[in-house]
Amino acid sequence: MGLISDLSNWFSWSSTFNSARDLLESLPDPEIPDTKARGASQNDVFGEPQYSEWNPEYAWPNNIRLYDEMRNDPIIAEILRIITMPILGAERKIVPADSSKEATIAAARLQENIEMMEWQGSTGIWHIQKFSDVINNALLSLVYGFAMDEVVFRFRGPRVLIAKIAPRMPHSINRFIVNPEDTSDLIAVEQVNNNDPSAQVYNLIPSWKITEYIFQAEGDSFVGKSLLRSMVRPYYYATRIEQAQAVGLEHSIMGVPVIYSEDREASMTEAELQAAKAAVGSIRVGERLGLVLPPGFQFEFGTTQVQDVTSMLRYYDWKIASAAVQQIAMIGASGGGSYSLAETQDSVSQRFVQSVATDTAQSFNNGWIALHHYYNYGTTRTAPKFQFGDLIVPTMDEIIQQLATAIDKHLLTWQASDEVDLRNKMQIGPLRDAEGKIIT
Repeated sequence: MGLISDLSNWFSWSSTFNSARDLLESLPDPEIPDTKARGASQNDVFGEPQYSEWNPEYAWPNNIRLYDEMRNDPIIAEILRIITMPILGAERKIVPADSSKEATIAAARLQENIEMMEWQGSTGIWHIQKFSDVINNALLSLVYGFAMDEVVFRFRGPRVLIAKIAPRMPHSINRFIVNPEDTSDLIAVEQVNNNDPSAQVYNLIPSWKITEYIFQAEGDSFVGKSLLRSMVRPYYYATRIEQAQAVGLEHSIMGVPVIYSEDREASMTEAELQAAKAAVGSIRVGERLGLVLPPGFQFEFGTTQVQDVTSMLRYYDWKIASAAVQQIAMIGASGGGSYSLAETQDSVSQRFVQSVATDTAQSFNNGWIALHHYYNYGTTRTAPKFQFGDLIVPTMDEIIQQLATAIDKHLLTWQASDEVDLRNKMQIGPLRDAEGKIIT
């Protein structure tokens, strides 16, 4: 009766229940495990995921174009290279579910399949997909917050093979369609048909064909949160400063166009004034440069100065790099949810990259690997697992030093020692001179 009394005020605005007793009777029995989701994490019925983004311009899908632009910034590209290179260079292996002969054969067949995926186009030509492209696509989740692919199969006798693991780019996704009773349950993805976007034709991809890679998921969101989100503000200001510098440089070369009259009594009609404004606003240096003026008016290029913004740009580059380092430190310290800091002696950066690799491998295992195994072996055997080999990741100090070099020198110096270091990280063998001797 105490609970009923406490809820008395609740019914003043609730139209669902007439009394506290009706409410209590509608609740699941606490003595029986509840198998139904009762709430939702801010996804509507049509599946437009929401997460805690205060600025609508940076929420999906508006943020896709922004992040596509940001990833090509030299400093951000270097940050992404530092994170992804150890994963792309790591050994890839399919581990048998157990030590049985059947499990070993299943793992070996899948390993062979993913290293040589082949599919036949409509013209009859066979195409090959490299597995490194699959990993590259999965790691786009760092850029956009999410990435996904669609598995396509083919038959070879009684066996089902993976023909391709086709990327489905974030900018092509129109909406996520979810179960209205459980918004974490993805039913399908609606994709814009790029063959004819103006026709508003959409591809409907069922969820069981999709493997999704989500970075920093919040709630039931399928779009995650980009690694670049905390870099948006310094990138925005740095870009605007560069644009202003470019305009100022153009004006300093030819001057600021000015139309004037030495006769203070001279005046323009409204039409002439608007024409003059349009003229000075559209002047560009070129072979066809010219201008027609009303009688009594003159034209000249005024002088201007360009401010050196190098130190300002370097400041914002440092802000971008600082945001990245903080992200790596924060996620690395938590291990990405994989394991606690006290249980390992790995560096924070190692743990960050390892968590990205672990999450990617887990998505492989829960996605196209599980479906491939089901088609070939049903539910009688446990599926093999994909694993990355040992990752060679620079420490936080090394990452900061690499970013400092990129910012202060505006380029990455390249020496023989850098080549050796890169080859070691990519695990592609030592660098040799013309005589075959190893260069150290």
